[in-house]
Amino acid sequence: MAGIEAKKAPMLSMATLGLPSRTPLSSFNSWALSLAAHRSGEMETAALEQEFARLALEMSQISAVFRSEVRYQERQPPWDRVLDAALAQLERCEDLFYLLQEAAGLGAWEQIDQAQVERLGAALTALFESFKEVSALESQRPQLASSPYVHELLRCLQLHQGGGLSRELVEERLASVSQHFLQLQAQLESTPLRLPAVDQLLETLEVQQIAFDELSSALQSGHPVPARLTYVLRDCAEEARAIHQEILDMQGTDAAWCLACEGIVVVNAGVCSECGAALGGDQVDQGVLGLVELANQAYHHNQPQDWELLETRVAQSLSQLGEVLAKARSLPQPPPQVEAALSGLQQVLVEIQGCATQRDGAGLRGHILGLEQSLAAAQEAQSEASKEMST
Repeated sequence: MAGIEAKKAPMLSMATLGLPSRTPLSSFNSWALSLAAHRSGEMETAALEQEFARLALEMSQISAVFRSEVRYQERQPPWDRVLDAALAQLERCEDLFYLLQEAAGLGAWEQIDQAQVERLGAALTALFESFKEVSALESQRPQLASSPYVHELLRCLQLHQGGGLSRELVEERLASVSQHFLQLQAQLESTPLRLPAVDQLLETLEVQQIAFDELSSALQSGHPVPARLTYVLRDCAEEARAIHQEILDMQGTDAAWCLACEGIVVVNAGVCSECGAALGGDQVDQGVLGLVELANQAYHHNQPQDWELLETRVAQSLSQLGEVLAKARSLPQPPPQVEAALSGLQQVLVEIQGCATQRDGAGLRGHILGLEQSLAAAQEAQSEASKEMST
């Protein structure tokens, strides 16, 4: 079935800043190649400026995230040495990039020589090597919860109780973690999935939110945090992980939109597994509905097997969607809203197919929300058309 993931989740682990599969920073490599093409007259200035804007955005994100995350780390050996080295390398990258920004702001691309480009490239490579050291240290920490968000919150709480982190920073971390799960809860509540597992996950998240609220009250009052809250959060994280895995395990199973349930359900021998209603075959099935999870997995993990699976599934979904569109257009009076929604979904899939083929994580990230919206529009259009034809 379609995977569930909160949108715009805060980055909590500095390990996620690690090396992409081939180069330290793909946007830098793309811009450097574009600069060479611009010098030889093979690229327009506007295209070069667009590549540089993407590099500038990624550089600012790396700086902001790392500088923010450093605040939550223990400042004792060996962490102090590794973090200070990474910060020093980050400052060097920022200084070198600032010189490029000055020239770019004036449109003076000819003032940027190859030596400047190579110095920034070398500095970025060294920076990501520093990030790998941070990641190695993180991997040695004991796992406090199966959820990385709950683990990070408990780690900060533990550090605070030992005097190594201020109450304000723990409250700040708690707020970001709580916001992540509230977004997930809102997404689950609005999802068209009609599964018992979804309801179970919502119940678990409600219990977890109560624990978050109690923890917040204890921190604000300055009272000791009850030990039971730690156990509650660990249990909720483990239960949520198991339920989420149950949902993921349904990927690839037959699914369809059930008018009676007003949602997406598992199809069992041609009938809805929830209410037993007979289901037709003219709807977009799970070949498309599982793509959001696959796209998120390819973007976040950047592994060859994830990209290959996404590429295969997109090709299958486009073929299937083409058949659905052909059927809709062959009707005596084709529902215009269905054709428009499915055509919009088809266009998004073509864009995602290009990103999957090129292993373009940055491009893919920009299309994931569009995929979710297009899927929702297609499902709503099909539902409305079915209601119109039944009256």
